[in-house]
Amino acid sequence: MEYFTLDETRKIFSTIEKLSNEGNVTRRLLEKKTDGNKEKALIQTADSTYKDIDVFKVDLENLKNTYINRQLYYTTTKALSAISENTKAIKTIETIENEISELYFDDEGTNIIDPKERAPIAYQRFLDSLENTDVKYGIRFSYEGKKGMLGFSSLDEVFRGAQGGDLFLIAAKTGEGKTAFSLNLARLFSLYQKYYGYYENTEMKVEELEERLLAPLASVKVTELSTGQLEGTKSEIESKITRISAVYDHYRNSHLYLSRIPSLTASKAKGLAKQVRNRYGKLDYLMIDYLGRMEMSDSYGLQEYQIMFKITQQMKELAMSLDIPIFLLAQRNFAGNIEGAKKIANECDGVLFFEPVTEDDTDYIDSTFSNPEKRKKVNYKITKRKIRRSSNTFPIYCEFDKEKQFINEVPTS
Repeated sequence: MEYFTLDETRKIFSTIEKLSNEGNVTRRLLEKKTDGNKEKALIQTADSTYKDIDVFKVDLENLKNTYINRQLYYTTTKALSAISENTKAIKTIETIENEISELYFDDEGTNIIDPKERAPIAYQRFLDSLENTDVKYGIRFSYEGKKGMLGFSSLDEVFRGAQGGDLFLIAAKTGEGKTAFSLNLARLFSLYQKYYGYYENTEMKVEELEERLLAPLASVKVTELSTGQLEGTKSEIESKITRISAVYDHYRNSHLYLSRIPSLTASKAKGLAKQVRNRYGKLDYLMIDYLGRMEMSDSYGLQEYQIMFKITQQMKELAMSLDIPIFLLAQRNFAGNIEGAKKIANECDGVLFFEPVTEDDTDYIDSTFSNPEKRKKVNYKITKRKIRRSSNTFPIYCEFDKEKQFINEVPTS
């Protein structure tokens, strides 16, 4: 309705909506239900100019575009007024970001789901899943390649992959690998698989992210990439240079988009994600590193945990509106907690703590891993604090090679 500026077109559109609930809408039926001469004239014009469904779809897109341009004009006018009144620049930017982000939407018709229409679609999806189990899977946390299984197959078992609308909270103490864990996921999603991902980073230089991301692919230490000082014999160094060259070429052809945003607000996170989707035509997942460094413009009077909760709420809404999984990183305090953890967890589909193993894990590791070589590899674990689609709360034991920033689940069998 908001697309139209004339009262007459709004009335016609409203009448079409009502009639469509009763059956097919024809020109004659619409004219019978319309009293005004202006409305009747508009109906005749629309009917005479209709060619086919493809042309109609183009006209509909043009209508949307006109509406968005009109709203952009109003937003720009408001921004100019704020500038002339010497409003704080950050507040003006926040206003623009919020209003522009609301313009990117696609109504998928899920506000009201009619069972008569939906049931055949849902049943066909079930039949498709019988033929192909991947139908109901999201982005897989694991990848089977020439060197065996990479990633975290146990996460696939409990979540059935990262699915559209999911919000995952990944938490660790300072220096214990939350960024390393998220980069391992990004590598699995976009370099081993072909998904479009956007990594919103608030701390590290882009070069550092790239070195951590690519070192395991080239099978070199991160310091070798960052300093250029390759270790080994002459032939080993030549081999490393060849592998590194191939890895950077692989990275160039991927769809993983990195960033460095020192001042990241919730509205900016939303706006930039939508920009990536619009610029590259697709966005399969979003990673935000990290919650503790995000800000809100309207946070006056709120405590830190309340701000973090509100931001988490907005990220869940964004995941649902874009129909993508979002991974939100968080920092645990010295006691191992997250401020406002219970309320934040309620907004999430999965809460994962990445942490070193302790003496408390020894008995379980010894009984689970009969192979002594595998036992030696285990030095970290993923603790599942919340999993919405499963009741399996057993930890996932991993190998974390800090020199290469490589993390992998250690399989029990």
